Order: sequence, then C-alpha cells, then structure tokens
Amino acid sequence: MTQLHTAIAFEAFGARIAIRTGELVASDLRPRLPPRARPITTENYDTAYSVEKISSRSSSGDARYQLTRDGVGIAPSGSLSDVCRELESDMHFRVALAARDFLFVHAGVVQWKGQAVVVPGRTETGKSSLVMALVNAGSEYFSDEFAVLDRQGRVHSYPKPLSQRRESQSPQLHSLEALGGQQEAPAVPMGLTVITTFRPGAAWNPQRVTPARAMIALFDNTVVARSRPEFALKVLAKAVKHTRGLEGDRGEASEMASTLLDALRPPRDDMRGGR
Repeated sequence: MTQLHTAIAFEAFGARIAIRTGELVASDLRPRLPPRARPITTENYDTAYSVEKISSRSSSGDARYQLTRDGVGIAPSGSLSDVCRELESDMHFRVALAARDFLFVHAGVVQWKGQAVVVPGRTETGKSSLVMALVNAGSEYFSDEFAVLDRQGRVHSYPKPLSQRRESQSPQLHSLEALGGQQEAPAVPMGLTVITTFRPGAAWNPQRVTPARAMIALFDNTVVARSRPEFALKVLAKAVKHTRGLEGDRGEASEMASTLLDALRPPRDDMRGGR
C-alpha cells in the first residue's frame, strides 16, 4: 500500500475536513474544494478522506483508486478522475452536514436587487436550469446546490460551478467566471421563495403562498432537518419573515425567469401582505 500523507486540510463554513493521499498534492485538490475553503493546521477534523491507489487494475491496464471517508469505503474503486469526482461531490454534503453556524438548504439561488431568490429542491427537479435562466435575465449567481443561511436568516452564496444535466450526456459545467458570480458575495435577505418543478408544456401560473408554506418547503430540503430540527426551524423562521412565495409547475425556465425577477422590482405592499 502507498504511504498516505495529509495533502490538504481546510475549513469551510465551520466544517473541518482533511484529505490524505499518496499521489495527489494540494495543487491537484484545491480546484475541487468547496467554496470559501481555507487552509487549517488542526488535527481535529469532522471528516477525513483518503485516496489510495490499489493493486488491481482495470481491463485497460489503468491504475485503480479507492476513496474512503473516515476509514470506510464510500465508492467502488475506479480511475483517479472518477474517484476525485466522487470526492468532490461528497465533500459538499459533508460541509453542509458539519457546518456549525450555517444552515444548508438544497436549493438554487440568485441575488437580485439586494434580495435572494431561492428555489428549493433536490437533484433533477430543474432548479439548475431555472438558475441559469435567472442569471441570463440579469441576476447574480449564488448557487445551484445550496442556499446557505446564517443564524439571522440571511442568505450567503455557495458558488460552485453550475451543473446542467442533459439526457444521455455528461453534465455541462459553467464556471463561476462564466456566470459572472463572486467568490464571496455579501449576504442578503431572502426576498422570494419559488416552489416549483419542471413539467413539459406546463404554463407558469403560480399561486402566492404564505411564509409558513415557504418555510415548510425549505425545511423539507434542509440537510440537517432530522439531526438539528430546532436549529433549522429557528433559522428558517427568521429567513422567511418577509419573504414572498410563489408555487406552481413550470415549463421552460426562460419563459418565466423575467417574471420572477419582476416580483422583486420593486416590492409592493399587496405582494408583501398577501392581499
């Protein structure tokens, strides 16, 4: 077995993670780290990964690697690129799980006129396509993965590359630079919660929903809803205090993006009060 060393250790949103490997070095791993990752020197980690070459080889003769988390294998052995993709994906979730003072909600997020538009939903609900359409309509990219809320309910960016899935094709990645986002954009209040799922041919005819309904949708997509429910509910209650909410099936994202931004330009008393 290859002797392992700590190639990189970092903290992101309060989560502390180390990656141990025999071949990769920090420069190889740094582009794959979660947003706002900063080097640390502590030996006290929430999660420790290892990437190790194993003796067996594929039919093509290429070396195979094993990925473990805290000593337990979490993916089949594969090529180095396959293992690194799995590592990158798992790290995002572990940051969300271990963050101490932040609440992570599965959602797409953009910023418009000093307010966050939050689209809660997990993978394959169409949120990335809607986020891309909102960016193309002039909003600022925050995330296609998580809405990150602090204890005051403000929304922070989590600007990983936006991943658009296409049928029978590898996901298309859009870099932060291409999206015009910022590595550390200022936190903003939640202005609009959009509860929607893509349905081919659907017309966007949403219903206004109360902050309570928005809170339920956000809680259903919160990473620590089961492990830290009291913390989650306290943060979400602050986040939705002045948010507006819309709910309904949608068709093509480009056909509704400008309509969503219009809901925040400017705020109106009838929308805020739900009358």
